[in-house]
Amino acid sequence: MGQKDNRESIKKWLLRTIILKPFGRSGDAVLARMRRVFIKDFKQGSEKYFDSTIDTFPLDDIEKEANYRGDMNEEFLEDIIWNSRKNSPETFAILSLLYPHLDYKNNNFHIDHLHPESAYKAYKRLNEKRGLEVWEYRYYDSLPNLQMLDANENMSKNAMPLQEWVEKQCSNDKKGFLERHLIPDVDLSLESFNDFCEARKDLLVQKLKSILC
Repeated sequence: MGQKDNRESIKKWLLRTIILKPFGRSGDAVLARMRRVFIKDFKQGSEKYFDSTIDTFPLDDIEKEANYRGDMNEEFLEDIIWNSRKNSPETFAILSLLYPHLDYKNNNFHIDHLHPESAYKAYKRLNEKRGLEVWEYRYYDSLPNLQMLDANENMSKNAMPLQEWVEKQCSNDKKGFLERHLIPDVDLSLESFNDFCEARKDLLVQKLKSILC
């Protein structure tokens, strides 16, 4: 494995630790277990911290030794998806894993609302008028309504309604466009915001399971 691959593995590990929070109250114990991966003949109290023969960042071994993959069930993933808001580090970490093709090195990306942020008041009015449940803004601002776009795509979308943006962007290959942007093939109108977010939450859970587990 070359240095480029090692950098990618280290980046992936850092993003995963932001999401999974393996350290918590027992951080010292977790770090001690991780240390074993870097030393072939680990001995408690040893001053040796690294085996110089290791040339590949051992992502899988670290996570197995630290034993925190077991926390990644659907309930855990649903909870973090609903509670990660636009400017949180967890949201950046999750979207970075979900959209790995973007240019993060040159900061050429933006976290964007699928249904525009400016449309929240209109969403409230629509649902109140129809006697439907109105979700708090924190859910409107959470991962089911967020995506990562490159700078050019973000400029083209701006505050455009989601349904209009999708129709404008994917006249030739709607299925491929929706898959690339992790958008469920459901009604994308603002009137169906609640159902859209439930469907996208389910899509994100399955995608994250395939990446994290």
